[in-house]
Amino acid sequence: MSKIDSIEKARRYARAMASDIQAYNMDKIQRAIEDDTLFEVLADELREAEKTWRDKVTPEIADNETFFFRAVVDQIFGSSRAKSPIF
Repeated sequence: MSKIDSIEKARRYARAMASDIQAYNMDKIQRAIEDDTLFEVLADELREAEKTWRDKVTPEIADNETFFFRAVVDQIFGSSRAKSPIF
């Protein structure tokens, strides 16, 4: 299978992965946002998803873009109703 070489497709794939993380971890995410421990609580899920994302996109995109982490922040924080001490 060929790697994703389109910046827009790489963004969409990152958003889809972030959405999946959110869908499968809603309760954990709500508590972690309230406790300001989101990245610690989701460390394993984020690490695995980022590795998968990097494996699917070209090295040029993976090494030069921050789509994956932007997608995580936008998707998880943007749609959360939890009160965060930092937002």
